[in-house]
Amino acid sequence: MGKADDDPSINPFDDGLWLALERVHRVLWQQGGDPQVIATDVSEALATDVPSMKRGHEFFTDRELLAFEYWHDNDLRWTGERLVSVRRPAHSLDRILTDEGAFYAWLPALVARWPELFGPLLSALSTETKPKKPARNAKPKRRRSLPLKKSPEKTPPEPQKEPTVVRHLTAKELAALVAQRLKQSGKIPADIEHGRHGAKAKFARLLRTKMKGRIRQSQLALASGGTSKTIWGTGGSGPSPPSTS
Repeated sequence: MGKADDDPSINPFDDGLWLALERVHRVLWQQGGDPQVIATDVSEALATDVPSMKRGHEFFTDRELLAFEYWHDNDLRWTGERLVSVRRPAHSLDRILTDEGAFYAWLPALVARWPELFGPLLSALSTETKPKKPARNAKPKRRRSLPLKKSPEKTPPEPQKEPTVVRHLTAKELAALVAQRLKQSGKIPADIEHGRHGAKAKFARLLRTKMKGRIRQSQLALASGGTSKTIWGTGGSGPSPPSTS
C-alpha cells in the first residue's frame, strides 16, 4: 500500500475535511463498547483505507501525510484520559515509545467506512461552505422609510415696547385740560361756560391755589393714559369743581 498523498484530492491544508482522531474515537465510542477495542478498530481503518495526517505542535506548515504502513508499526492506545499513538515493541519487554503529535483522519474516507456515523458531519460541512442561491421570483424587501422629524418652529421674538415718556404739564395747561373735560361732561358752571367777570381766569387761579396737591397726581395719570375720572373722579366720588358764585 502507498501513501495517502498518492491521491491528489487529499490536501493536508484542507482543515475542514480532517477530523481529529480523538473525535473519531469519541463518535464511535458513543455507540457503546470498550474504548481500547474502539481504538484498535480505528488503527485498523488507518492501516487499510482511511488516510491520516500528523501535525506538529509549533508550526502550521508542519504537516505530514502518513503512509498506511505507518500504522503497521504503530497503534492507538486509550490511556483512560486521552488517545495516543505508541510504537509497537519488537519484544514484550521493550519500552513503549509514544509518538508525540496531533493525528487526523480524512473525513470522506470515514464516511465511506462508517456512513451512518460520519455522513451527517460531511453534510453539515457541505451546507456551511456551499453558497446560498437566491430564491426564484424573490422580491427585494423594501425598507420602510422613517418619518422625518419636524424641527420645532421658532417663536418670533415679541416686539419691544417703547419706553413711556412722561411729560410734565404746566399749571395753565392742566387748568385748561381740566376745564375742557368738565365742559364735555356737562358739569362746568354756567359763568365759566359763558366767561362772565373773567371766570376762566378765576377758575385757573383756583386750580393753581387750591388744588396744587392734585396737579402732580393728574400729571402722572394723564401720562399713563388716564381719564377724567383720575382727575376729578367723575364716576361719583371725589371733589367737585369750585363754584364761582
